[in-house]
Amino acid sequence: MSKSHCLAALAAACAALSPSTVTAAERLPAFPHLGEDLSAKSRHRVLANKVRLGGLAIRLEETRLAELRRRYPALRIRTQGDASEAETWVCFTVGNGAAQFQVWPSSGELMGGEFIDGVMAQVGQQWPLRDCPRIEVGPGPMELDSRVWIGTAKADLLKRLGPPTAIADGVMIYDYEVALRDSKAGACSVVGRLVFELLRDRVARLAANKTTAC
Repeated sequence: MSKSHCLAALAAACAALSPSTVTAAERLPAFPHLGEDLSAKSRHRVLANKVRLGGLAIRLEETRLAELRRRYPALRIRTQGDASEAETWVCFTVGNGAAQFQVWPSSGELMGGEFIDGVMAQVGQQWPLRDCPRIEVGPGPMELDSRVWIGTAKADLLKRLGPPTAIADGVMIYDYEVALRDSKAGACSVVGRLVFELLRDRVARLAANKTTAC
């Protein structure tokens, strides 16, 4: 099966099964196991630093939501939740035809709703364009820095990232935690999670987050 036919099949399956299909974009899509405490061993290397979408690079904990808004005025910054549950986010659509994706960059309470520390993405057009407008990002690959993206086969995911922290209900979960020392703050750690929802042994939805704590 060609890549375009593979993505088209995944988009159709997502449209039928995904909990992110909504008529009004007032909350971030639900994503399985994204915030669940697995109490499992983490990898000791950072698995997610950035998301590349053609000519647009989103660097976790470095790129501001306001930067995206200035670059793409059609985007609407939304906020939900309070205190530790607070999330600030935008939604946009990139690509065309079978290679069309909707992406949700977000900023949690620790990032003050300013710096992006998480990204979710899904194949197809699940939300109407009025809520998740199309933006032009220019030519180039769409991928995490581990070179995985929507449509990546399970076998390639295992080859590039190794065995997951956990597998549950067709979802592959990768946790990581890396100790570091800051010259001013002292002992710190970088923690995060990659979550891949599989359909027909290929990635149909993904989520990535990263948080540095000192």
